[in-house]
Amino acid sequence: MAGGKGRRMKLSVEKPLVEINGIKMIEYVIRALNSSSKIDRIFIAISPNSPETENWLRNIENNDHINIAKVINTSGNSYISDMVEAVVVSNTKGPILIIMADLPMATSIMINKIIDRYERVPQSALSVYNLNSIYSKYGLTPEFVFNKYGQLIVPIGINIINSDAIEIEQDDYNYILKDHELVINVNTRKDLEVCINIMDKV
Repeated sequence: MAGGKGRRMKLSVEKPLVEINGIKMIEYVIRALNSSSKIDRIFIAISPNSPETENWLRNIENNDHINIAKVINTSGNSYISDMVEAVVVSNTKGPILIIMADLPMATSIMINKIIDRYERVPQSALSVYNLNSIYSKYGLTPEFVFNKYGQLIVPIGINIINSDAIEIEQDDYNYILKDHELVINVNTRKDLEVCINIMDKV
């Protein structure tokens, strides 16, 4: 999903195109997906809010790191409606992984692990979370925090759903990452700063 402009960051460039160590955030995500043994095809959903991202996607040449099946234009009304629209247009069947373009810390190993867990649970959908305590450790304040299982958890923007039932509510499994598997959804300049510092140490 790459249809957001990232207004909260107040940058001159659209959020998916923000660079970390010379690589755009969306490219980190695409590379992770391309390197995953469990990902078949990659669809990028853009919107009227991200014309620069669309231009970049339509002008890049496919290579070992950037291999996209299709760029899908969505209405840009909301994240949920755009996601549903993109899944319908992609014409996929069965499970589909949805990932935000602002997760540069996501890796193919993590993606494979998430899919492995999905394949072992009975629910038709899966949502991925971090512990809020990890965000607090880095002085971050997530936009959304949920109290589940006696702990505060934060959605990171990775989901698996059954595309055959995209327009109905699906039974959802909550997959909580371990402490060392922090993945920051970059929504603010502070998020970006912390993300860069962590990635520079890896």
